[in-house]
Amino acid sequence: IQTAFGSARLQELSPACVNDIYGYTVDADRIKYNAYNTLVAPAEKYSARGMLWYQGESDSTLDERTKTYAARFSSFMEYMRDIQGDDFPVFFVQLSSHTDYVDDGSQGWTFNWKVPRFRNIQNGIEDVINDTYMVPSLDLGLKEGDVNDTAHPIYKKEIGYRLADVAIERLYKENGDIDSVLAAKVKSITYDATGATVVFERVNGAL
Repeated sequence: IQTAFGSARLQELSPACVNDIYGYTVDADRIKYNAYNTLVAPAEKYSARGMLWYQGESDSTLDERTKTYAARFSSFMEYMRDIQGDDFPVFFVQLSSHTDYVDDGSQGWTFNWKVPRFRNIQNGIEDVINDTYMVPSLDLGLKEGDVNDTAHPIYKKEIGYRLADVAIERLYKENGDIDSVLAAKVKSITYDATGATVVFERVNGAL
């Protein structure tokens, strides 16, 4: 069931009972979209096996929303699981790289430095919300020669394949090995006089 809405912030897709916890409201200039009431709430009457989640660009641009994102997403998932049941996995996309428009008359583009910080927050969601699975897309962002855009990388088909691999392994294979289709994840970092040692898990022989 598609509930897509361009440029949506998490609070615009969340019910009032979740936003009230954090003191968020929907801005007056965006209330006309009423994304939760028109897109999410109608889908709540249907049972679902899980949820694919590709959102976050609009929450990576404001410091307060970025800092509280993981907690707000956790509350949103608690709300959804109250409706759908505890066996309701979430497969979410970690944002790819993209750029910002330079508003100085040059019509140029610059690196969006806030996205890596938000991406790091996404990287910790699996640790604080059970039964969630991150699909990275860092390597599928803008490439040399592509038309610049702020948040819309064109290589979404591969993202779809990655989401499908993880969802199939989790939902439709009785003895599925979900770690075999998940991306590598940093397990630990230790430092000494010579530098840093980074240990990864879920490498599946790829590192």
